[in-house]
Amino acid sequence: MAAGLIAASLALAALAPEPLGGDARWAAFRWEDGRCEARGRGWRVLPDSQRHRQPMISFLFEEGAAPYLHVRLRRAVAPNTRVQLVVDETPFLLTGEGHSAFAGSAEALAVIAALRTAAKLRVTARHRGGGRFTDYYPVGGVPAAIDAAATGCARAPR
Repeated sequence: MAAGLIAASLALAALAPEPLGGDARWAAFRWEDGRCEARGRGWRVLPDSQRHRQPMISFLFEEGAAPYLHVRLRRAVAPNTRVQLVVDETPFLLTGEGHSAFAGSAEALAVIAALRTAAKLRVTARHRGGGRFTDYYPVGGVPAAIDAAATGCARAPR
């Protein structure tokens, strides 16, 4: 039984991403398959039992491709719901479904550019019940995490 637990622990460790850097509540990681990610967690921290609902923003990088933006929403939204990500006072529209919202490369690049000098970041949407909710995110450390992920992906081992 102990050998099985050790093997399982080693398998999980192999799946863990390599930390590339970070600051404040943002961090950068490289995954085994070469993808890199800059990830920030919302100010609202949910208990471990609700970790799957923890608000989070991720910028995903792959070598030779523009970044992709994913937001994990605290509340589920209907398919094709418009989700608004606001950097300072500049809105960006994302497409939501379930507990996720997405933006393609052009929008992700625009959000990254806006975040470099931002003071505020929030995501607002309407949940499936019709009510509106907003999650707030720290902006300290965003440029460092994004730069670490982009650089880490550019020099990912082949």
